[in-house]
Amino acid sequence: MIVQGNGIARVTSIGVNTEIGKIGTALEGVKEESTRLKKEMGSLVKKLTIIAALLCLIVIVGYTLTRGNLINGFLAGITLAMAVLPEEFPVILTVLWPLEHGECQKRKC
Repeated sequence: MIVQGNGIARVTSIGVNTEIGKIGTALEGVKEESTRLKKEMGSLVKKLTIIAALLCLIVIVGYTLTRGNLINGFLAGITLAMAVLPEEFPVILTVLWPLEHGECQKRKC
């Protein structure tokens, strides 16, 4: 470690020819596998999205038929669909991922 003074440096390689570049090239070939938690959360999100879309359509149709106002029905349907999909999914994933990782370590997954 140099703390003070002057020096001259000779660059012998750049980019992928350096040691860090070789590590980066090696990491490009690694494929990320999806964990069971990610698969289950993806499945849950898809199911909730389908439920929210169906509820949205039901509210739009019901509101429009009973009150005769399509725009307000659309807004009510969108509001309900947004309420069905919780904003806490990132928090849930942040908490559950370490827990699953710990369980997997115990079972030697």
